[in-house]
Amino acid sequence: MNSLATRDNININNCKTLRTDQVAEILGIGRSSAYSLVREAATSGNPFKVIRLGNSLLVSRKSFNEYLEENGL
Repeated sequence: MNSLATRDNININNCKTLRTDQVAEILGIGRSSAYSLVREAATSGNPFKVIRLGNSLLVSRKSFNEYLEENGL
């Protein structure tokens, strides 16, 4: 199953947030690197917005897409 397509019968493309493993898959980087990037963004608010829910870090899809566009990706 492609994790970006569906998860538990929910269309992930309609979600307003991304999980860290999805960020890793989109960027083509390892999970450890993605977790470091997302944790840094959670602390600084740059290069994209991150929401903390308990122990989970969720990346704003909108700000992440803007980050990708600004960097030509």
